[in-house]
Amino acid sequence: MLNKPPIPANRPSIPIRWIVSDLDGTLLDSRQRIPPGLVRRIARFTEAGGAFTFATGRTLRSAMPYMSQLGVTAPVILFNGARIYDPVTGTYLTEHRLDPADVRRVMRLHEEDGAVRQLDLLLFHQERIFCAALSERVRKQMDKDGVVAETASPERMASLAGQATKLMLLGPESGLIRFRQAEAAAKLNTVRSESGLLEVLPTGINKSVALSAMIRMLGAEADDFAAVGDNLNDLEMVGSVRNGFAVANADPAVKDAAAHVLARSNETSALLDVIEFAESTWAPRPGLPRAD
Repeated sequence: MLNKPPIPANRPSIPIRWIVSDLDGTLLDSRQRIPPGLVRRIARFTEAGGAFTFATGRTLRSAMPYMSQLGVTAPVILFNGARIYDPVTGTYLTEHRLDPADVRRVMRLHEEDGAVRQLDLLLFHQERIFCAALSERVRKQMDKDGVVAETASPERMASLAGQATKLMLLGPESGLIRFRQAEAAAKLNTVRSESGLLEVLPTGINKSVALSAMIRMLGAEADDFAAVGDNLNDLEMVGSVRNGFAVANADPAVKDAAAHVLARSNETSALLDVIEFAESTWAPRPGLPRAD
């Protein structure tokens, strides 16, 4: 069920063949699972000619179980847009890295500012994650994402500055606010994907930029796509396409940017309504499967 008119009467329906969904807070429920009924519905959508994929802040290793569960063969946006992965060839189609100077700037700020030092700093290098210590916050985040972090000295982390995909800061809101207000962080590309977490991405990178690159690679059009999200790292992506969707539990800014706000949340399989919407734009076909 949609809170906004699904297809305005004053324009023709444009077939939506692609659905690009965020994972946490959108496709996944609070237990980090895709409900069985939604898994079956996505399978019916792809069998009928649609394509389903993800745009997530997660690493490949973290996203892979869900890719396997749904049999995703379309390109997948990872690291909040810093990489696009092709499941068919097992290779990255695009890769972006942080400016080494930005990495060192963050590390200095983390070392010198007492409030910022309260935060856990993680460095993502390829599929490995490094941090100074395995705090309870780090363990909890790694458990949620299904990955493992390794401890490393500041010198070791600094040596990886030229090959870092992103940085992550975990901790109290006061520390995150202090970090964002620091002069050294003023020009960094930062994004919030959930409470108590801030990421630093390569300059000019977000999910929308990655989606545009993917659309060009596929030789498709933006109107062929529906994009779905819930948090601020989805803001640009959801607002960049005609058929942007915000789930019921989405951040207010994401709802404002979306063309459609869903009545269901991630806990009640909001993607069911997006699939129904997409199929409603297709030409009538005998025997087309409908939503549960």
